[in-house]
Parts: sequence; structure tokens; C-alpha cells
Amino acid sequence: MTILVVMTLSVVIFFSALERGDAEFHYIYIPSMVLEKLDDDPYKEILEFRMEYEYEEKRSAIIRETWIRLMIPPFLRQRCYTSEQDICEFVDQFPKNGEVMSYDYYLRGVAFALAHSLLGGMFAWHFTRSESPQDIVIETS
Repeated sequence: MTILVVMTLSVVIFFSALERGDAEFHYIYIPSMVLEKLDDDPYKEILEFRMEYEYEEKRSAIIRETWIRLMIPPFLRQRCYTSEQDICEFVDQFPKNGEVMSYDYYLRGVAFALAHSLLGGMFAWHFTRSESPQDIVIETS
């Protein structure tokens, strides 16, 4: 029974950490992807400066919004989880946002967390199980 509790906690913690890492990844790499599309724009430098300033100022809110969206199953997701509408609009504009927020992506994360938990549970069970009386050998000298 204890192993099941440990495995359940492992799934929750691992999935949460996995999605947090994904949200951090989006925060780091998305601005460069957006700016690549603006190569021909004459106002690219102004947009770059404005985006960097606004982006860095709201770093934690953007990551938190992305993280919450990634943690919740697609059919239960709301449009926005913060009180700041501009944060939600900014996250909505991420390239590949539809792909990242899809069922496939979510189920891959859950499957990866479950596999991790099952493997950890099997190792824990193997190393903590009690030995049966037939396996105990008493040495006499």
C-alpha cells in the first residue's frame, strides 16, 4: 500500500516538474522564434526592445500561466488563469501553442510521468520487500 502512495506522489511531482520545465523552455525560446518572423519588419528593433522589456517584467506571470495551462487536461482548460488579460493574450500568441496545448502533448507527458512512477515503484518494491522464510539461510559454524 505504501508503494502505491509513493508511486502516486511520484506521478504528481514528476508531471508537475516536467510541465514546469516545459513552461520555462517556452519562456526562454519563444521570443527568438517570434523575432525570427519579423526579419523584414522595419520596426523590428523597436518591437524587439518593447518585447524584451515587457517580457522580462512579467516573466513569472507568463511562466505561471503557461505552466497552469500545461498541467490541466485540455478538456478542462479555461482561457485564462491570471487576472491580467495581457498575459493570457501573450501566451496565446506563442508559436506552436496549439501543438503544445493539444491532447497528444498532454497524454505524452502523463504517460512519461506514469512510466517513471511505475519504474520507481518497481525498484522500491524490489528493494523493500520482505524476504520469505524459504529464502532465509541460517549459517551454522
